[in-house]
Amino acid sequence: LDTEVYLMDSVKGGINVLLDRSETFYHCTSVSVSPDGYTLACGFSDNKIYLVDLATATVLRKFEGHSGRVAAMCWNRQLLVTGSSSGSIMFSDISIRDHHVSTLAGHTQEITSLNYSCGKKYLASGGNDNLVQIWQSPGP
Repeated sequence: LDTEVYLMDSVKGGINVLLDRSETFYHCTSVSVSPDGYTLACGFSDNKIYLVDLATATVLRKFEGHSGRVAAMCWNRQLLVTGSSSGSIMFSDISIRDHHVSTLAGHTQEITSLNYSCGKKYLASGGNDNLVQIWQSPGP
């Protein structure tokens, strides 16, 4: 991943730039498609998160909240869960202006993976501290 995020059009066969941050020199460090398939969340090395409309390549929203690069992410409906290099996990409700719902602190190093259980009741997080933690979801 680099400063640009590309989208391959499997119907027309082309590759299009979805998000270009080459003027900042900050790299894309994580991506995740929303459950409805319309929005791509992109996390960057400057702690910022961009939400991009996949059909129009339009930035819908950008926000921050982590103190380290955004290294992992996953969704639970409109709740975007992101993990950072600082070891924190942030829950953001993208449907409201003040997006921050809660933050979890249980890892001492970078979060490398996030995933929900099938029923979305539990969130599993893995980190470079060699821990896997299971959390009860604060999500909807």
